[in-house]
Amino acid sequence: MRVVIACLAGLWLAAAPAQSYLIGPGDLLEVRVYEQEDLDTTARVGADGDIRLPLIGTVAVAGMSEREAEAEIARRLESGGFLRTTHVTVVIAEHVSNMVSVLGEVTTPGRYSLDNGNTLADVIAQANGTTENANHRVIVVSGDQRAEIDLDSALRVGGVDGPWRLRAGDVVYVPRMDMFYVYGEARQPGAYRLETNMTVMQALALGGSLTELGSERRVMIRRVDEDGDVVSMDADLTDQLQPNDVLYVRERVF
Repeated sequence: MRVVIACLAGLWLAAAPAQSYLIGPGDLLEVRVYEQEDLDTTARVGADGDIRLPLIGTVAVAGMSEREAEAEIARRLESGGFLRTTHVTVVIAEHVSNMVSVLGEVTTPGRYSLDNGNTLADVIAQANGTTENANHRVIVVSGDQRAEIDLDSALRVGGVDGPWRLRAGDVVYVPRMDMFYVYGEARQPGAYRLETNMTVMQALALGGSLTELGSERRVMIRRVDEDGDVVSMDADLTDQLQPNDVLYVRERVF
């Protein structure tokens, strides 16, 4: 499948192997020391990436995995002479720092954890899927970077161009679908969903083809240009439509 993407330098969405979740600010950690219940602690990681523990005080854990944090806490307890042999367990009880926002045309907009997967398919599934009005092009924002991705391609399991990997703090926005309109001598005039690379001929087919009075050679496109002005142009059947185009089918000249 084709991927439509507004590529920026250093685009963060390139496919990458999965990796262990790293502790970040705001995460809630449960620290347990084997056979030393008085040292067991529940601590939230501060904005500086540190937690405070009995005996050893401040420990910088941001950027560590659970296993790395366990090893560091055990090392500090032993090097400080508090315990001779230490067995530490660290569990992330709340993954506050590993969240993305999913907005727009999804069933349940909100903030979702990347612990259940960091692809577009994963986070949109957590939002209970897209609505019937969803656009197939999804916008992903990370910091000052912005990418536009073809959702159909991104959701293809095992696709050559996917899956797309998201990062904590990203925003996934699913816009409303693009529309076009058919009026005049069409059998089923009205508003229709605009598909990728749709031509005038395909659009007219969705409009139920032409009436007996309609002429394929007398189809006009009315379009809003970059200045916000409405312009009219004669259309060929192979012309591609743009969002919000209006097709007006005129009568035959007898």
